[in-house]
Amino acid sequence: MPETLFRRARSSNRRGRAAEIGILLACLALAGCAQAVKPPPQPSGPIPWTAAIGRLDARAESASCTATLVAPDVIVTAAHCLFPRGKQLPANAMQFTPNVGAQRLPSVRVAEIVGLGANKMDPEKPEETPTEVDWAVLRLEAPVAGVEPIPVEAITIAEIARRIQAGQTLSNFGYGSYGVTIAQRLHRTEECTLIREWQELVKDSGDRLVITTCPVIKGDSGGPILINDPAKGRRLIAVVSGYWRRPDGAVSLAVGAKAFADQLQLATSARP
Repeated sequence: MPETLFRRARSSNRRGRAAEIGILLACLALAGCAQAVKPPPQPSGPIPWTAAIGRLDARAESASCTATLVAPDVIVTAAHCLFPRGKQLPANAMQFTPNVGAQRLPSVRVAEIVGLGANKMDPEKPEETPTEVDWAVLRLEAPVAGVEPIPVEAITIAEIARRIQAGQTLSNFGYGSYGVTIAQRLHRTEECTLIREWQELVKDSGDRLVITTCPVIKGDSGGPILINDPAKGRRLIAVVSGYWRRPDGAVSLAVGAKAFADQLQLATSARP
């Protein structure tokens, strides 16, 4: 695998949260802003399937990523989202908010780190941690009511390619942000595919590395790569880790679901 493959950028977001906090503090200094904070409104209509894709925030660290609800009380995300400053966050420092920006739902705090692909990471040196281990399985304090989890399908890269040939497509979703703007709405990209030379680049990854044409930006880390099956619906097949800048444009690097399938099975079959 080319050395340049690991000269990538992670796509978690830290600057935006700091800006948001600064604006909030400035507002609180004014008499007109000194009012009780209202709880998030309850949904007034049907909750879309995309509500399962939420934002994972570590407010004390001014950091946010994307995460996906894959069981009523289990989410998956990128491991580096737990190391915003190089030190692993405790579970209770993070909270998951589904359906951000639409019919906002209450946030749920993380209760347990069920599985983690790497036990240390340096956010300033992402090339030192392979994409293949950039996954995390987290349990929430309580199930997310009213939101249908997105099923996970751990399939080989060859099977993904076969399905694409048969007419299925890939898509990705995330709460990425530009500059200092915190993303309040989910953005999506449809009709993605594997990059042409995928066979050569992932041959030694054990189906744990998925490289697609889906564009990603900061804040998309931990978001899902979905395969769209007309018969079965959408399935999560990978989790976004970062992007790789190439002469022909940037491509997304994601960790395949086969990398964390065992830990996910453990999380969904056993309860504390």
